[in-house]
Amino acid sequence: MSAKKAFAIGVIVAVLGIQLVLNIPIRGFGGTWYWPFTDFTMYAGRMAFGDTLTVHRLRVTPCDGAAEARLATSEELRIWSRRLAGRLGRIAALEPGEAAGKAQESALVDLDDRLQRYLGDGACSAEVWAKSAVLSRDPSGVREATWRPVLVWDVGQPLRFRQPGSR
Repeated sequence: MSAKKAFAIGVIVAVLGIQLVLNIPIRGFGGTWYWPFTDFTMYAGRMAFGDTLTVHRLRVTPCDGAAEARLATSEELRIWSRRLAGRLGRIAALEPGEAAGKAQESALVDLDDRLQRYLGDGACSAEVWAKSAVLSRDPSGVREATWRPVLVWDVGQPLRFRQPGSR
């Protein structure tokens, strides 16, 4: 075998090896593979001016009461960020006084289970927060958007959710 062929084979093996390493999670997610479900930005949906962009976050309050509420990340809940965003979007769509549908109940139960399993006593209550902005040529509206609480539940009782400020 010539040196050129050996070099070409080496380059191909190196590129394929790097792709393999980048698509296998180093930690978390139960050893599953990212490929072919890697979350590429180029596949994101297109938005136009006048569309409303809403972002959701999950905040948890520890049981000790001394620490402030903090964000629960997709890494510590061992869920892909897009799946977490989808579940939070379903939960945030609940109207005051409305009963949860099957998809919303499933999202609440799954997130509550993950909070109990992976955060343990580090989460006493969970809150879904939302931030919305209308896309326009003037970016000041996006900058001025503020976070607001949408839904609250006590960890361990996801189906007894309530609107913020109510008991």
